[in-house]
Amino acid sequence: MIHHSKKTFALHEADLPFNIQVETKANLDIKSIDYDDFEGQLKHNASAHSKINKKTGELFVFGTGLEKAVCNYSLINKDRKLINH
Repeated sequence: MIHHSKKTFALHEADLPFNIQVETKANLDIKSIDYDDFEGQLKHNASAHSKINKKTGELFVFGTGLEKAVCNYSLINKDRKLINH
């Protein structure tokens, strides 16, 4: 799991980040929201090993190709805007 831009994501190798909501008030409750493609900007799967730059708030997302041998990457700023791919 990773937290970016006020959202929490469950990550796995085969698809987009999955937005979840974790509530801990009375009991631990995890709600499924949906897959998040960052308003259509993210065009590839997201590895479970994506990273956050704690100084800038940028999210570095990478994923290996599921059908051909490629490594896709994207850099998304703290405001959820794609700044490099």
